[in-house]
Parts: sequence; C-alpha cells; structure tokens
Amino acid sequence: MWPEYLAPLYEEWNPPFLLHRDKELRKILHFTIESPIPENLWIEGAKGLGKTLTCKFFAQEVKARNAGVVFYISCGPSFNQALKTAFEKEGVHIPMRMLSTYGAVSTLLKQLPSEKPYYFIIDDPEHVRDPRSIDDFVRDAYNILTWEGKKYAILIVTRISLKKAYSVYEVLKADSRLHPIPIIFQPYNAAEIAQILKQRLHYAFTRDDVYEEDALYVIAEHIYRVGSDVREALEILRYAVLKIAKEKLTRNDAEEAVEWAKKEWWKEKLLSLPPHWAFLAYIAAKSSRALEEGVTAVEAYNVVQQYKSKCDELRVDPLGKTTTYYALKKMGEAEGLFSIERVKIGGIYALRLMFDEDEAKRIEQAGEEIDWRWALLSRQRPPVR
Repeated sequence: MWPEYLAPLYEEWNPPFLLHRDKELRKILHFTIESPIPENLWIEGAKGLGKTLTCKFFAQEVKARNAGVVFYISCGPSFNQALKTAFEKEGVHIPMRMLSTYGAVSTLLKQLPSEKPYYFIIDDPEHVRDPRSIDDFVRDAYNILTWEGKKYAILIVTRISLKKAYSVYEVLKADSRLHPIPIIFQPYNAAEIAQILKQRLHYAFTRDDVYEEDALYVIAEHIYRVGSDVREALEILRYAVLKIAKEKLTRNDAEEAVEWAKKEWWKEKLLSLPPHWAFLAYIAAKSSRALEEGVTAVEAYNVVQQYKSKCDELRVDPLGKTTTYYALKKMGEAEGLFSIERVKIGGIYALRLMFDEDEAKRIEQAGEEIDWRWALLSRQRPPVR
C-alpha cells in the first residue's frame, strides 16, 4: 500500500489548516499582532503537541496581514549560528565578524528596517549548548530595538515550563525585560489525534476508502495513553501504511503497528542505558519469560549468574558483583524497567525482580535485535541487527 503523496505522513509537512490548536493560535495573535504593544510569549508543552506547527501558522498569518517581519529560529547547539540561518532566510546577511547577538540585531536594523513589529520565534531553546547566548539575545534585542523605538516580540517555544525556566535563563530572574506571558499547550485527546491522522491520510491518498475508522482509533488511543505525541502517531501510521497494510489500512494492521512501536520504544530505552545495564535488563526479562506461565518474578541472584555466564560466552569482562546488584536496583527504582521486592528465602534476604508480562516480552524482543558483543566491547550505543 503506497500513498500518492508521501509528505503528508511526515511531521515536517504543513497542512492547509490547523486542527485543534485554533484556540492557542488566537491567543498568540491576540497578544502580538492584535495588541498595540506586542507581548513576549512563553509557549510551553510536551513534545508533539503542535507548538511548532501553530507558530508556523502564526508566521503565515503575520505575512498574510502584512503585520510585521517574522524570524523563525530553530535552535541547535550554537544559538548564534541558528540566529544567522534564520536572519539569512529573511534576506539579512550577517558577516562572520559580526556573528554575535548584538551584531545580528544591529545588522537587522540596517538591512531590513521596518516600521512594523519584528517577531522572533525561538524554537526548542533547550537544544542550545549555552543558555547564556539566549539571555544575550534577549538583552541586546531589548536594548537596541527599544532605543530605536521599534516594536518587537520574542516567542519562546519550549518543553520547559516557565516556572522551571527561571532557574535556567538569567534574563527571566535578573530583570523584567522578557517578562513573557505563558501559553500552555494541553495534550490532545484520542479523538483529536484520530482526526489529525485522518487529515494526513486525506492528503496522502487521492481516494477515501484506504482505511478503517477503527484503525485510526487504535493508534490514537495508544498515543493518548503514552503522552499524545502526534509525531509518534505519524511514525506508527507510516509504518502501518508503508510496511504492513496491503490494499486498505485495517484494525489488525494498526494493532500490529502499535506492537512494533512498543517494541521500538523498549529498544530505544535499552540503547539509552549503559551497555552492561541494558544487557542485564535483557537477561532478566528473558529469564522471567522462561519461567512457567503466569510467573513473572525472577531472583536477582539467578539473573547475575546468567549475566556472568553470557559474558563468558561473548568473551567480555562482566561487571563486579556489587556493581551488578547496584545496576539492577537502579534500573528498578530509577528507570522503572521492573519492580524490586526484598524477600526472605531460607532465612536469607534476597532480591526478586518482578516484570509486567507484556513488557518483559517486548524487552526480550528488543534485546534480540541488539548486537551485544559489539556493545559490551565498545561501551558505546550498539548497532541494531
């Protein structure tokens, strides 16, 4: 099953109209282009809730109304480089010798003078290596643009709450130059996620009979339970459409795609751990699965012995005994891969690892696809088979 147009199934594609974020968009417009003095905004919410897409619609609306100049700054490790890229897209060339926040704002006024407001959208500032560069930009924009009598607004789009940001950005706590108004994006519900997926399929295919309604709700309900991230929903939808479905996306296809997504989540979870910790988790899950049906608890002692045996087979040095038990406790307490119970066996206290049966299955499946010898020898993120 292959769509006529592939782009609508990816998050980078901009739909012709915005679904379920019109309220947030109206708020942004109210505080900026509809206000005599544009306000700075702090747009916060978890990933995949439509913050970036809403801001792109805001930029389109500003241009359509000829209400100002918008600079969309997609942050990376270097804020100054991201600033330079954003300015150049709008025709403002910043010489390398002036690549600083002060130089960028000064060059902006010379090359693109405007009596209408300037809007700076700073997306994902948490990706910037040094938050002080954002502080510098806010101060320089305030000092230079205010001195020149220009109107402007800074819209910061982030996963960080405004309350938490006071400990990150000096400009928020040192003075009131930024003083942003918070706009909080709440999670989508399952019906809203299903409608967004339906919109994407409508533009990907030229015919309407390519999916069952239930299939979209299977994906939407799963995504709603794990955080309402539409990016993850689109990833599952792509897998279902491109890898599984034949002539029509059915409920069974969607359920298979959701199972694939759960396994991929656990794979990423394992890959994010130190290699020996991940290997321990895989062995523990596999051990619990090898027990008789209905039993999901495994003794930590048995896991440690199997771990040492497997390390011998792979010809790698295992962790020490104390470090191994520490890793198991941390994975249970901090990472939540399993729960830990302290039990008394024959007068001796021992640790027991308790798995959810479905999660143990997915951890085992994810671990089967990892090249453990390479991972344990290199102590790096292992390749996937």
